[in-house]
Amino acid sequence: MAEVEGSPHGGLFFGGVRSGIAIGSQAATREYFVGTIKDAVFNDKLLGFNNPVAFEGAGIGRLPETQSSQASSHHDHMEVLTEQQLEQCADPPQYSLEERAVKFGDALHSHVLLQVPAFDFKGNFSISLSFRTYYPNGVLVLAQNAARKKHFALVLSGGRVVLEVSERSLKTHLGR
Repeated sequence: MAEVEGSPHGGLFFGGVRSGIAIGSQAATREYFVGTIKDAVFNDKLLGFNNPVAFEGAGIGRLPETQSSQASSHHDHMEVLTEQQLEQCADPPQYSLEERAVKFGDALHSHVLLQVPAFDFKGNFSISLSFRTYYPNGVLVLAQNAARKKHFALVLSGGRVVLEVSERSLKTHLGR
């Protein structure tokens, strides 16, 4: 397997790439991923989507902020609800809630950029992730060097997972 030299700052794009990034023929599809990615593991380290370097059009975690996460010096107070309020149901969310997950596809060029040291791409590395989608095509993971001559891409193409590495047309079909 050829070395993939990432940018000096490192980083992996998940779910697609931001506008202005030229990927040319580096990936089997230029379509952005529509679905949810959860529990991405790179070199035996769980990559958290809670603190990305950058993201656009992606729902990070999709969990609303709770009062327990807000700092407060006062004790929680009880709110008295009317009988009508008790009988009402909250509107269901328009999306599924997934802890530690990222939902893509709400906007064009939706993506998340995570910090991964460039030296982690030299030599052997491993990556795994869980995802769910109903769409047959989309970029799952992309890393490329500054000259855009070497790359690592994991994409969905025609309902199959395709791995593409470097300038060569090394393609491995996984899954169905």
